[in-house]
Amino acid sequence: MIQKIGQRVDFGTNRTTNNYKPVQGEKQPMQNPIETTTINPKLLQKYYINFGAKSSQPTKEQILEQSYSQNAEELIDNAALIAKKYGHSEINENHIELAALLSIREYIEDLDSDAKSYDNSGAYQTPDFFEKIASPEVFKDKKERAKIKPVIDEEILNLTELLSKRPKTGSSPQKPALSKSMTNNIYDMYMEFVQQTQSEMTPVGTDAILSAVFTMNQKESDNRFRKFMNKFCEVTMVDSRKPYEKVHLGLYDDKAKNILKNISLGTNMFITHDSNANPTYLVDSIVDVLCNQGLEFGKINKNNTKITVFNDSIKEHFFLGKVKELAKEEKGNHIVILNEDSMLSNSAKIIENKDGTFTAQAGFSPDFLDLMENQPRNVKIIFIESKNGYYSNMSDPKLQKIFENFGETSFPVLSTEQAKKAFREQPLLMAKIDVPFSKKAIDKAIEASAALEGTYPKKAQKLMKQIASYYIDKKEITEKDVKDYAAEAKDLFKLTGEDSSVEVVFDTGKKLSDMVGKNATKKEAEAIVKQIKNGTLGTKGALIYSQDESVGSGRKFTAKAIAGESKSPYIEINALDFGTKDVNIFGGAALTPEASIKKLFSIVKTQADANPNKAAVLFIENFEYFSVGEYVSQYHQKAMSQLLREMENASKKGLNILVLGSVNDPELIGESTIKSFKFIDKIEVESPSRNIDARKEILTNAIKERKIKIAGETDAEKKEIIKLMAETTKYFPFVYLINLVDKSKTVAFERGHKQIEKADVVEAYLQLTTGRPSSGPISEHSKRIVASHECGHALNLEIMWNLAQKQNIPWHLPDRVNFITLDPRGYYGGAMYHKDGENEEYSFEKTFANLVCDYGGHSAEKYFYNIDGSLGITGDLESATNSATWAVQRMGQGYYTGKKSVGGMHQAPSGRVKANMDKDVDILLANSLTISDLVTEVYADFNREFTDKYSGLVGTGDCLIQGDMFRKELEDWIAKQSEQKRDEIETLNEIILKAIKATQKGQKY
Repeated sequence: MIQKIGQRVDFGTNRTTNNYKPVQGEKQPMQNPIETTTINPKLLQKYYINFGAKSSQPTKEQILEQSYSQNAEELIDNAALIAKKYGHSEINENHIELAALLSIREYIEDLDSDAKSYDNSGAYQTPDFFEKIASPEVFKDKKERAKIKPVIDEEILNLTELLSKRPKTGSSPQKPALSKSMTNNIYDMYMEFVQQTQSEMTPVGTDAILSAVFTMNQKESDNRFRKFMNKFCEVTMVDSRKPYEKVHLGLYDDKAKNILKNISLGTNMFITHDSNANPTYLVDSIVDVLCNQGLEFGKINKNNTKITVFNDSIKEHFFLGKVKELAKEEKGNHIVILNEDSMLSNSAKIIENKDGTFTAQAGFSPDFLDLMENQPRNVKIIFIESKNGYYSNMSDPKLQKIFENFGETSFPVLSTEQAKKAFREQPLLMAKIDVPFSKKAIDKAIEASAALEGTYPKKAQKLMKQIASYYIDKKEITEKDVKDYAAEAKDLFKLTGEDSSVEVVFDTGKKLSDMVGKNATKKEAEAIVKQIKNGTLGTKGALIYSQDESVGSGRKFTAKAIAGESKSPYIEINALDFGTKDVNIFGGAALTPEASIKKLFSIVKTQADANPNKAAVLFIENFEYFSVGEYVSQYHQKAMSQLLREMENASKKGLNILVLGSVNDPELIGESTIKSFKFIDKIEVESPSRNIDARKEILTNAIKERKIKIAGETDAEKKEIIKLMAETTKYFPFVYLINLVDKSKTVAFERGHKQIEKADVVEAYLQLTTGRPSSGPISEHSKRIVASHECGHALNLEIMWNLAQKQNIPWHLPDRVNFITLDPRGYYGGAMYHKDGENEEYSFEKTFANLVCDYGGHSAEKYFYNIDGSLGITGDLESATNSATWAVQRMGQGYYTGKKSVGGMHQAPSGRVKANMDKDVDILLANSLTISDLVTEVYADFNREFTDKYSGLVGTGDCLIQGDMFRKELEDWIAKQSEQKRDEIETLNEIILKAIKATQKGQKY
C-alpha cells in the first residue's frame, strides 16, 4: 500500500458517529434486545444433515436445542429445575423469569462481596439483558444495586407464591420441557432473524429467550415480566433522591418560578445549557419551589401536581411508557423533566455498515414525535438540552413545528459572588470534600477557580478536592493554604474577583514576535497595531479566518497578539451564547440579546476610553452565527443589529475599537453584514499545511519552547530531523504540528532515548495518523509478500525519480520515498509513504511516474508470488484510477479528451467525451502498469535482497526504513552490478521514456 502524505488527517467527532467500531470486549450500546438478538441462520443446513433423511425436517424443539448458547442452556436448565420443584411438567414464562431473577440476585451478591468483578463485555448474558432494557451499567455501581435489590426480591417472592399455588401437572422424573407457547415465541423470533440476517452470527443467547418472555402474546397489562421490568426501569431511571439529598440553591428560585409560570400557562419548556454546565441545581429548585415552598402558579400547586424527574439513565421507551401512564391519571397535573441529550444517547441505534464498521444513530423515533404532536393535556414536559443540540434540532423545520408549543430559557450560570453565597447557604456543596475549609478559605477557593473551565459550583468543588488532597493531613484548610496552592499552581489557576464571566484581559502576554510560521498574517497584524498606536483605526470590524479552515490555526492567538502588542484591553465572547431570548454572559440576571450587547459594549467602551490609545480589541468566536443570524435564529439577528449600532456609536466617540469576527468560511458571511460596511476587512491566518518553511519555523519554535533535545552532533544533523518533520507533515494544520512534537517526545521516552531521533519522529507521525503497530501472528509468507510489495512501490518511485533527474528537467520530477513501514497498523499491513519533491507543477511525466509507483506493489506480488490481484492492492488501484481520472478530466493530460475540464460544475459529459475520457484513462493505466512490470523484472534481484533482509522484521513494531537508507541500498546494489546488467538498466530507461511519449500521443505501449 502507498500512503501519500497529502491526505488530510481528521481527529474530530460528531453527534452521529460514523465508522464507530466497538473494540474487543466493549459492550455495544443497544436500543432493544429484541432487535439485537443474534442467531446463526446457517444452522438450518446443519439440522437437515443431523436429523437423517433429506425429506424429514427437524421440529421446533430440536432446532432450538441445537441453537442455544451455553448461557441460554443454563437459563433453560434452571427454569426446568424450578418447574420440577413445583411439580410442573412444562416450563412457562414464570419459570424462566424466576430463573433469570435468581441469577441476577446471585450476580448482585457476588459483586457486593467482591466474589466477581463487574464485566460489561456481555459475558454475563442475563444481567446484560437487564442493562439493555434499563440503565447501562446499572449493576456496576453499588448504590444502584442497593436500589434494585428490593424490587428483585419482591418479584422473586411474588413468583414463588404464584408457582406454589399453581396446580401440579405431573411428577415425572424427566426434565420438564418448554411449553408450546414458549417454544413458539422463541422459535418465531428465531425464524424472523433467520430471514433478516443473511450472514453467519452467534447462536441464540439468553437475551432472545428473555425477549420472548418480555413480548409474550398477551395483553400488556397481563404480562407480569413486562410489569416487573417497568418497576425495574422506574427505580433505575427516575430520580429518587430525598429532599435532604438535593442541593437546592435559592439563587435559582426566580428562574424556577418563571418556568413554572410558563408551565401553568400551558407552555412546555426547553432549558438549554452550555456543555459543561449542570442544570440539576435548577431542576432541584423547580421541585422545591412547587413541592416544598408550596407556591401556586395558576391551576398548578403541590396538591394537584406531581413532578417526575428522570435521571441521566433515561431511555426513550420508558419515557414514552411513563407519559402514557401519567396521562391516564386525568384528575391530576403532571410535570416530567428529563435530559434530552441523555435520552437520545442512551437510546441510540447501532447500525452495522457494509464495511463492517458501526454507526451510532441518535434521533427521535416516530413514536416520540407522535407523542409530542399529540401530547396529553395533563402532562407538561421540561426538556434539558445542550445549546448545540437545541440549535441543531431547531434548524429542522419538522422539529420546529413539533416543538412550537415549547418555550426556551437558558440555564443561568453563577457568578463568583453568587457562588460564594451558594456555598454559605448550602452545606451539602462541601459534603464530598475530605478536609474542612474555613469560611475565608471557601471564598478564596471560589475566587481561585474562576479561571477554570466549567461553571460554579462544580469547578470550585474540583479545586477544593485538589487542595484537600494536597493538604490531606490538615484538620482545616485556611485561606493561606488556598493562596499557597494557587501560587504553586499558577499555570492552572489565577486569583480573580471578577463577577462577570466576560473577562477583561489588560495584558494578553502575546506579542507579534510570538507569531511563528505566519509572516503574511503578521504583516497584516502589524498594520493594525500601527493604526491603533497612532489613533487612526477608528471603530471597525474585520473577519478573521484560517487559510485552510482548520481548528486551532491561530485566529484567537492573532487577536491576542494584536492586543498585547498595542497594549489594548482584550475581551472575547462567543456568538453561540446569543441564540436564545435570555442571554447570561455576565452573571446575575439574564438579559435579552440586545441588552447583553449593550452591556458588553459599555464595558468595551469604558476600557477603551481609559486606554492611552483609546483602544480595545473585541474577539467574537463563531461570528457566523451573528452574520447569518436571519438563517439561524431571530436572537442572533437582534444581537448583530445591536452590535452594528454600538459600533457606530463608538465610532462617533472617536474610540479605536477593533471587532474581530472569527469565521470558518468568509464566503458564507451574510449579505447584511457586508452591506453594513463595518466588516469589510479580512485577516487570513496563514496555514502551514502547504508551506514547508512555515512548518519548520513552527516546529523549531515548539521544540525550543518545550526545551526538547534533538539528536545529532551538529546543528546540521539536528536541522535534518526538523526537516524530516516538516516534510512528513504536509497538509498538517498548526495544532497537529504541535501534537507531533509532543508525540515525538513521548515516543523517544518510551524507547529510552534521551534525544528525539528520526525514527521517533516517524513513529510519532504513524501513531497520530494510523495508531500503534497491530499485534498478532503473521505467517512467514505474508511477511515476505508485505516486504516485496512495499519494496515494489518504493523501487518504482525512485527509479522514475532517477530517470527524471538524469533528464535534468525539474518539472518532470515525481515524489520520492519518505519512509517505509512494514508493521501492520490501522487498515494496512505495510505502507510506503511519499515525500513531496520540489515539483509542484504536476506535469504529465510526474503523473505517469506516480502511477507507475501505484502499481509497484501489484507487480511485485505478481512477479514473485504469481498473485494476479489481491486485497492488498485495493487502495493502490483506487489511487491509480483516481489520479489518472483527475489528470484526464481536470489537468488536460488525456490525448483524446484534450484540453478541457470534464465534470465539476459543468454538465455531464456527452457520450463521445465520456468514451474519449475512458480511453485516455485506460491508456494511462495500462502503460504505467507495463512499465511497473518491467521495472520489477529488471530490479528483481534487488527486491529479493530487500525482502530477505527485512521480511523477518515485519510485525515486530520496529520495522521502519528511512527513504535515505532505501536510496543508499539501491545505489549500492546498482554500483555492484555487471556491465551487462547496467546495459539492461539503460535499455529500461529508454523504454520508459518511449512509453511516456507513446502515452502522451494516446498510444498503447
